[in-house]
Amino acid sequence: NEKAADAKLEPAELEAARASGTATEQKESARAALDAAKSAADWKAAIEQAVALVGGHPLGKLDESEIEAARVSLAAQEKKESAQALLQAAVSSREISDLEAAIADAIDAKVEEADLQPARTKLAEEQAKKKARGSLQAAVSSRLIADLQAAIKEGNDAKLEASELQPAEIALKDE
Repeated sequence: NEKAADAKLEPAELEAARASGTATEQKESARAALDAAKSAADWKAAIEQAVALVGGHPLGKLDESEIEAARVSLAAQEKKESAQALLQAAVSSREISDLEAAIADAIDAKVEEADLQPARTKLAEEQAKKKARGSLQAAVSSRLIADLQAAIKEGNDAKLEASELQPAEIALKDE
C-alpha cells in the first residue's frame, strides 16, 4: 500500500518536517498523514505521526474538524478490531449466545462480511446441533421408530458425536 508507506516516517524525517516546515507546510503534512492513516495498515502509528508533525499541538494548527475526523476514524477502527477479536473468541467458544452477540457487535462495528463468515458458519452449525439434540431427546422419549430414525439422521447431518447419538440408536434397536 503506497499510502501506508508514505504515512510511515523515520524519526529523522519527522524531526526535519517539524524543524524546516512553515506552519502551512506542517499543516499540509499533517493532513496528508491523516489521510494516509485512514487506509494505512498501521493506522495508529500513522495518526500519531500526523499529530506529531504539528508539534504535538494539532488543535493550534489544524482545524478541529480535521482532528475530530481522525479521532472518529481511530475509534471506529478500534471498535472494529475489538469486534473482530470477539468474533474469534466466540467461534472458539462455540456458544450460540456468544456467537449471536459477537456477530451483532461486528455488524454494528462495520466488520467486513468476509470476517463475519466464519462466525456465521459456526453459529449455523451450533444451532443445527442444538436442534438435533432436541430431536434426539424427543425421539428417545417417544420411542417411535420413524422419530428415532429421523433424529439419528438429523444428528449425523449436524455432525454430533457418536456418544450423543447412542441413546437413540439403542432405543431404535430395542424397538
